[in-house]
Amino acid sequence: MSRKLPFFSVIIPTYRRPAQLAACLRSLVRCDYPRDRLEVIVVDEGSGSAPRATIAPFSEQIDLAMIELGSGGAARARNFGAKHARGDYLAFIDDDCAATSEWLSALASRLTTAPDCAVCGRTVNALPQKMTSEASQMRLDYLSLHYNNGPERDRFAAVNNLAVPKPGFLELGGFDESFPLARGGERDFCGRWVSSGRKMIYDEDAVVLDAHTPTVWTFLREHFGNGLGAYSLQRARARRGEEKAPKESFGFYWDLVTFPFTRRAGWRAPLLAGLIAVSQCASAAGYCWARLGPAP
Repeated sequence: MSRKLPFFSVIIPTYRRPAQLAACLRSLVRCDYPRDRLEVIVVDEGSGSAPRATIAPFSEQIDLAMIELGSGGAARARNFGAKHARGDYLAFIDDDCAATSEWLSALASRLTTAPDCAVCGRTVNALPQKMTSEASQMRLDYLSLHYNNGPERDRFAAVNNLAVPKPGFLELGGFDESFPLARGGERDFCGRWVSSGRKMIYDEDAVVLDAHTPTVWTFLREHFGNGLGAYSLQRARARRGEEKAPKESFGFYWDLVTFPFTRRAGWRAPLLAGLIAVSQCASAAGYCWARLGPAP
């Protein structure tokens, strides 16, 4: 029976986070999925000391390999892992995330009925008590609801919970490695995937827990990076001769900032709304910085 299931190559880019990587691998070992239909590829982004000791305890429990890439960033690491994958499907997860036991089974269920589609799962904040983590989660939830509004029109995925057919991924050229810090690269990939005539499916049953813990400073820096990525996305579309993406309305941003009030009652809602507003200001600053800075 297991031979009828999709063969997944789970790709994990990692950089100097051995404890988080160990937790991620532990979750994959616990996945309720046949071992003969699964391989895990850890791609070290150039941490200086590859985490071989971290992955060694898991090598006897799951088909696990590690590739040392050097420098280049997460997009390059994911592409490099994809080129070495043996699976029919690529499943991407980050090293600070943990898969639920049903993650791969949920992805497989979708891909069995829609083998040529990309499937984006639901990412859940594993640290709801941390305000910056929760604000980022609220932002992601809003974008998923806004852009994934129908089985024939889904078009947004977080790259830490995405499964794609390997042939289609390689044919499309994988992730664009020119994006700064990979910010905006997932939107670019999703746009190219859908524009090529392929379909994307959002599946809320394919759940990954995100244990990312930004400080206020890294929270601002990450969203500043989102602004850099947004400008890079605009330039990438222009290079390909594509039309500019339509600008979102004021209502889009108002609904984004007020989204916490629809999801959480009590004193945390205004604080989360404030953090989301600040994140949008940081993104706008990053976009302006990239636009007004010297051309690369």
